[in-house]
Amino acid sequence: MRLRMHVAQVLLVTLGTLHAARADIINDWNEKAVNTVLARGLGPPPAERVMAMMHLAVFDAINSIDGRYKPYLIQLPARSDTSKEAAAVSAAATILAAVDPKSAESIKASLAAELDRIPQGQARTDGIKLGEAVALNMIQSRANDGASTPETYRPVTTPGVYVPTPQMFVPQWPKVRPFAMTAGDQFRPRPPVSLDSERWAADYNEIKTLGRVDSSTRTDEQTQAARFWLSTGGDVYYPLIRTVVASSKLDLLDRARIFALVAAARADGRSPRSGMATRTATRPPNGTRHGSPSPTPRCILNTPARTAFRRRACAPCWKRRWDRAPSWTWS
Repeated sequence: MRLRMHVAQVLLVTLGTLHAARADIINDWNEKAVNTVLARGLGPPPAERVMAMMHLAVFDAINSIDGRYKPYLIQLPARSDTSKEAAAVSAAATILAAVDPKSAESIKASLAAELDRIPQGQARTDGIKLGEAVALNMIQSRANDGASTPETYRPVTTPGVYVPTPQMFVPQWPKVRPFAMTAGDQFRPRPPVSLDSERWAADYNEIKTLGRVDSSTRTDEQTQAARFWLSTGGDVYYPLIRTVVASSKLDLLDRARIFALVAAARADGRSPRSGMATRTATRPPNGTRHGSPSPTPRCILNTPARTAFRRRACAPCWKRRWDRAPSWTWS
């Protein structure tokens, strides 16, 4: 926990020393997308799916013109003078309007405002068409990815087995096709420790002592760590990426590529495919409540609606997927 806090503090301090962020269309549309999924009330897995679809489409649209990298999904023919900015905003708007019809008019208005800043002409027209075409290919490729699969999850009340704490959210997500991983079990971690092991008993007692809302042994630092790591939304993490990208000297394609990598990694990392689909270990609130006499201790915070199992493991896959692309460095 202390190591995580140290890393987080170093990151935040570093970001605080960066120059003021300069506006660009990649950052702007990332912020629009985050606000869109939040307004729609999407939880982390569906929201990260939308973010990945949008940023991967934006990357492929710009890369179709530049051709510097291997595409994620498709590389369409495009003239070298095609407007990259028009292609990027068109791809982003097409994705967001498709996944959130209620916001379509607002998104189209934002698109029109962005396009007004781009000189009229064939380059802009070609860019708009290119962005739309790439986005439509992305939408079609994810149409049957399992996100709309009816949920069939039913809790089982057996000692050591997970029972939802808050309302169970998108339990069908184990069936969703990953963006980068070849399969849900590609990087599956080891099974949880045995319920009758000494380690499980030690962990149980530690969590029971430190995790209760009225704990007398938990430090202020540990409380802040708990609150920090419970934050899961794009409104917490993407501002960090926007600040780093805006303070760099990356060109439009490389800015789009960074966001595509981050968004796809977050989407696959938040999918329960890599362990939750087959592991059902109870979370701390279940164990402390069911294993304690009355009155039942309350936890400091509501824990996420998923099993106690590590599952973020997509980084190695992304490294292999992109390692043939030309290298670049931050500057």
